[in-house]
Amino acid sequence: MKNSVLGKFLVAFFVGSFITYSQDSTKLQISIQTQFMYHPSDFFWSIGTSIHQHKLSYNIDLGLGVRSTFFQNQLTPRISYNFGYAIRLSKLFIIQPELRASYFFQRIRILQNTLLLQEIESFLAGKIFLGNKHAVFIAGGVGPAWSFNNKSSFFHWSYFSEIGYRYVF
Repeated sequence: MKNSVLGKFLVAFFVGSFITYSQDSTKLQISIQTQFMYHPSDFFWSIGTSIHQHKLSYNIDLGLGVRSTFFQNQLTPRISYNFGYAIRLSKLFIIQPELRASYFFQRIRILQNTLLLQEIESFLAGKIFLGNKHAVFIAGGVGPAWSFNNKSSFFHWSYFSEIGYRYVF
């Protein structure tokens, strides 16, 4: 009996959060952001843009591995796409659970051989924003990853944490 009531409450809460509506919630907002991310393979700096409508957020980021690109002279580009659901707790405080997919590759030089390592990742993540038009945020996530090259591939778990700044137009 208890599980049935709890299940109905969770379904009603989830559906209700999607259909809540206010007059300004249909306004389309665009933002730009920059962030610095720790990832097990490198530190990444990236810039991106987001589109926000109602409580949904769609974000795309392009970045570079700082350690490998600038200090080891091995270009490591990264692209990621995030889909989030913003929950405004106050005028200046937002939490945002999100799904993130990313791809990056890295050329690794081992003696006289060069290996192209590619990685596809997906994360269940969360962001916490502090601010309105100008906001700082922290984020983190964990999820499965698939790394591969021309000789082998393997599945593993990955994670990230990041700090950043966002400006909403």
